[in-house]
Amino acid sequence: MKANSTRNMVRFAIVQLSDYRRFADGVAHCAVVLPVRPAPDLVELVHSVGFELVVGDDGTYVRITSDGTADLR
Repeated sequence: MKANSTRNMVRFAIVQLSDYRRFADGVAHCAVVLPVRPAPDLVELVHSVGFELVVGDDGTYVRITSDGTADLR
């Protein structure tokens, strides 16, 4: 989990996960985990590279879908 949801942290998470994924055997599913929901353009950025987005929300964590809605599965 990153310390905050700024543009720099989101970009850093994407690069870091991309680097780690190179060493995974088989298919690696990546998720950026942030303490709060980032700006809408950053939600789009995370999904544009094929990663999931999980954010803190009232003491729990929720998955944010590509259209920006919270998925509680």
